Amino acid sequence: MTGFTRPLPPDTEERAAARAGRRLAEVEELSGIGSWEWDILRDELHWSEQLCRVYGIEPDPRPMTFDAFMDLVHPDDREELIQTVRGALESGSSFLTEHRAIHPDGSIHLIFGRGYVLTDDDGQPTRMLGSGQDVTDERAAERERTAEERRQAAGQARDEALALIAHDLRSPLAVVVGYVQLLERQARGGTLNPERLMPYLERVNVAARQMTSLLDDLLTDADPNAQTEPLDTEPLELTAYLRETAEHHDEISAQHAVEVHLPEGPVVARVNAGKLERALHNLLRNAIKYSPEGGTISLSLDADADEVRIGVTDEGIGIPAADLPRIFDRFHRGSNVVGQTAGLGLGLISVQRAVRAHGGRIEVESTEGQGTTFTIHLPREP
Repeated sequence: MTGFTRPLPPDTEERAAARAGRRLAEVEELSGIGSWEWDILRDELHWSEQLCRVYGIEPDPRPMTFDAFMDLVHPDDREELIQTVRGALESGSSFLTEHRAIHPDGSIHLIFGRGYVLTDDDGQPTRMLGSGQDVTDERAAERERTAEERRQAAGQARDEALALIAHDLRSPLAVVVGYVQLLERQARGGTLNPERLMPYLERVNVAARQMTSLLDDLLTDADPNAQTEPLDTEPLELTAYLRETAEHHDEISAQHAVEVHLPEGPVVARVNAGKLERALHNLLRNAIKYSPEGGTISLSLDADADEVRIGVTDEGIGIPAADLPRIFDRFHRGSNVVGQTAGLGLGLISVQRAVRAHGGRIEVESTEGQGTTFTIHLPREP
């Protein structure tokens, strides 16, 4: 008869409830997620069989107390978990948690849990319902994936660095090979002019120093554990030294001019000439690389009783403000040059390390689209 439902006998209702309970237990076991209910007023925690397996204990139909549950939590995670539960009770909101649990065999498992608060008609919390899941293996797999991604990224960065260093080495190497072949032809043909020999050798020497600097960038500055090495220093008259440096770099690019702003008299500082040359070469090379054709590069020097200041200024693309705090980080490059201009992101860390080895410091001021100034501060020769 339509609309008529025959009432089930009591034993059938009990069997239906039992079947529903078994189905729930099967679903929990398959999913690995156990459930719990906490009667707050009586402090009675009821756990499903699956949740007992999650925490490594034998199922027990008798309720446990909140303190008994906390005994299963790793001591270092208890206070944070208590604060999480307390916050949920005060706000009447749901919560998520990850904490470690210690199984009876001593093994440590990471548990992901969630819960929410039920309140009475007056808004007072009376019960909590929630779930727990052992995510130890999942988190370990995530860490392994992250570690593998880092390894792959490091390998890619290494390959890119090797490709770029090889590219940058070709130019000075071509200079060396070219002049060696020229000298060989002249020697065989009997046309070698001793007066031209020294300029040829000087250009070969400059190219060799450039290659040494590039290799130092790769082998030393790419190593995050490399220490600042002690320097052998000697007094150096910087005015003439910087004028010669500017003249050399002025010849590197026909599209750029390197001008100097130097004091008339001598300025002496105690430096390692090779390290200072390497630092200045990096700064001047960058200034040329990131400046438009026809741009002017300025090399300046001033001093007081305590220090000397060497400045390299360009009228180039500048450094975005967001990149300035990381400009001396290893492999970091400005967002406006990545993918546009080849580079390792090692030059500036090389400069900084050389300057610090002298007991000095380096500062940078830059405006994107207008230019950049790097200033090296070195202790003054007494």
